[in-house]
Amino acid sequence: MQHIPDLSLEDAADTNLVASYRAHLDWQTPCDSRDDGAMLAIAGANGFPGPYKNVAVRLDRALAPRDLLARADAFFRPLDRKYSVAVRSRVDADLEAHLAAEGFELRAESPCMVVERPVAVRAVDGHVRIARLQTLDDVRDAVTVGAQAFATLGLPVEEAHQMLARHARWLDPSVVGFVAYVDGAPAASRPSTRRPPPG
Repeated sequence: MQHIPDLSLEDAADTNLVASYRAHLDWQTPCDSRDDGAMLAIAGANGFPGPYKNVAVRLDRALAPRDLLARADAFFRPLDRKYSVAVRSRVDADLEAHLAAEGFELRAESPCMVVERPVAVRAVDGHVRIARLQTLDDVRDAVTVGAQAFATLGLPVEEAHQMLARHARWLDPSVVGFVAYVDGAPAASRPSTRRPPPG
């Protein structure tokens, strides 16, 4: 068995982020991708240039920004797709600067959030029931909630349904998800991928 050194919290968060992109390969349909070890590129269910729909992610920090864009262009151009580039400020400062020089626009920012210790479990109101995703009905309820969240951001509801179309994939052991019901109606959801243990 190969020894895998412990990751820092930041490196673990990066690993989890890339895993979430790979998970979306199995959740939306149709979906095409290219993973050459240095770059992951995803062409999702339609041409929307969102972060999980049509996106390029640098996997190898040694890959020069100009080479990343050349590989991404070679992948997306035949598909007639625009695309986003995922940038992590901690490791991709050179890439971020290059993208700005090339005319890319920063459209969204999201902080890295890491839980360093177990969170205290709070009491749940009697009107609320939290269920782990175990059936296709649970998954459909979670997707419904996600679609409603898209609407609050001004995004088409159909985007959520296309991104999360392969419902059965949500029941894979590598996915842990929950849906919260308020008075029996789905009100919140949270799916996440987990890295399998080394072996």
